Amino acid sequence: MLPSIENEEENPMAAPTKDDAKLLLQAAELYNSSGLSEVARWIWSDDFPTIHSDFIEQNPPGSEGHSNLFRYAGYFETVATLWKHGLFNGDLLFDWLLIPWPRVGEVLVGERGRLGEDRLFENFEMLGEAQAKAG
Repeated sequence: MLPSIENEEENPMAAPTKDDAKLLLQAAELYNSSGLSEVARWIWSDDFPTIHSDFIEQNPPGSEGHSNLFRYAGYFETVATLWKHGLFNGDLLFDWLLIPWPRVGEVLVGERGRLGEDRLFENFEMLGEAQAKAG
């Protein structure tokens, strides 16, 4: 089983429940109703600059691209925060969703520096690292 933020041996994640399934469906509905699938197509395309300086050059703060990335990352930060606090079952989450931190992480870390906010999207990053370790 995949843990939340705590050590798996100390706090194993319980088997998914019907309530976990409801939360997953609500998260999927939020994703779809927010237009994030369109943003995801851009982020996973060859047109998305994965290097921070290139991203900012093409998508300066205030631009549609910049706003879309922050909206997309905000969704994953929300899911990650629920997961971190044991409110989203890790087994179910990782079976359902590919966490795009490897794709957007360098840009978002660059935004942390630009904004002077070290905690910006930290739960999203933690979730991406956990999924990478889980394989």
